[in-house]
Amino acid sequence: MLRRCVPFIVVCTFISWLSHLPASDLPLQAPFPGFDKIAHIVLFVPVGLTAFWAVPHRWVGALVLALGFALFDELHQAFVPGRHSDVADFLADGVGVLLGLRLFWARAVPIRAASEREESS
Repeated sequence: MLRRCVPFIVVCTFISWLSHLPASDLPLQAPFPGFDKIAHIVLFVPVGLTAFWAVPHRWVGALVLALGFALFDELHQAFVPGRHSDVADFLADGVGVLLGLRLFWARAVPIRAASEREESS
């Protein structure tokens, strides 16, 4: 069970590291308005994917785990120079989490159904 959590921990560690960087040290500055929301969505898709992997067959638990991390991440940014917490960022994180959960679920259900068909034949 613990090894299923490793990808989630790695992804969250990477995002926490990025969130800990002062705004002036970020590797990419926003090229257009709203870019940061797109970045939040893209960065949190893997959180949703790996949360579902860490909490198999329990999408509600995976959702709570992933959104809990998103909330922690936003609160953490309030203490980083040049950064701030933002409800809109949390909502964008949530969209990314939901997309990640949906992607994992869309891939897992056909695989599970195929294996169940093979077992019954």
